[in-house]
Amino acid sequence: MKKLSRRDVVSMIEFVRELPRVIASPVLSRLPGGRISAIAPIEPVTLTNPSIVVQGGEIVAAVREVKYRLSRFVGMVQSAEPLRVSTWLYRYRDIASSPSSVLPLQLDPASELADLILEDPRIFVWNGGLWCLWTSVSLDDDRCYLNKMVLGRLDGNVISCLRIIESPHERRREKNWIPFVRNGQLHFIYELASLEIYRLNDKGLEIVSREDGRISALEGCSGSSQLIPWGEDWICVAHRALLRPRGWYLFPLAYYRHRFIVLSPDFRLKAMSAFFFFEKRNIEFCAGMVSEGEHVLLSFGVGDRTARVLRLHKEQVMSLLDRQ
Repeated sequence: MKKLSRRDVVSMIEFVRELPRVIASPVLSRLPGGRISAIAPIEPVTLTNPSIVVQGGEIVAAVREVKYRLSRFVGMVQSAEPLRVSTWLYRYRDIASSPSSVLPLQLDPASELADLILEDPRIFVWNGGLWCLWTSVSLDDDRCYLNKMVLGRLDGNVISCLRIIESPHERRREKNWIPFVRNGQLHFIYELASLEIYRLNDKGLEIVSREDGRISALEGCSGSSQLIPWGEDWICVAHRALLRPRGWYLFPLAYYRHRFIVLSPDFRLKAMSAFFFFEKRNIEFCAGMVSEGEHVLLSFGVGDRTARVLRLHKEQVMSLLDRQ
């Protein structure tokens, strides 16, 4: 038997401690009135982790295409077929009906960044146009992953105005920033536990605010949805992953739990929910949230294989929140 490392032991202890909380976490689609709609591919491709926004009375979804599958025993299994399209754009008049249009997006061939591989878009409206924030994926000479945040505007089916946003801390791997627009300017929540927030300008990022200490309840939480207005406040969905210990094949590869987070107008933690799942206790990933009248729509992927949208009444969301 292979000797357990210290990392293995820590993983087992955390998993055993958190598993009862995972089992007790509510599944939002089972709430009264909860309704799930599928974002179905129009070609034989695998779509997941959709992000949604409202523009011109339509719901617009940016959806990631993947060329791998997740195996309970070996993790990620890559396809031999190259990734042709990183993002698809869906438009809906009603999320429960068929899309009014579906477009595969392509990078601007004239851009020097046209060869980027992009993952997990977060879509938003900025200065009247549709934009997305992605994570780019590449390998260095030692075959180690590099991730950078990439901003782009959606012009028809072309991703234009591509721009790499460098890490404010010079980190090699950046993912899951939370975009939002305030007073016409693009902002990002960089880290939730410190509520470290930046504003984008022509030169790069400038710090807006950061907590003096750390918020223990948000340790390990990362961005999922965009940050959107919530009355006079702001709201987003965050996620925290609980990875299965090595060799524990009876369990899923990971559990991705989510929670609502409400911030005050000056970006102080005001309320949050307990952790929850959307459809099943497994790997789920929320990348979008919009307000639609008396309801909210939450877009998420399941197992990196499907794309879903959950519709909930706002009162149900309010009932899940605990003031801080």
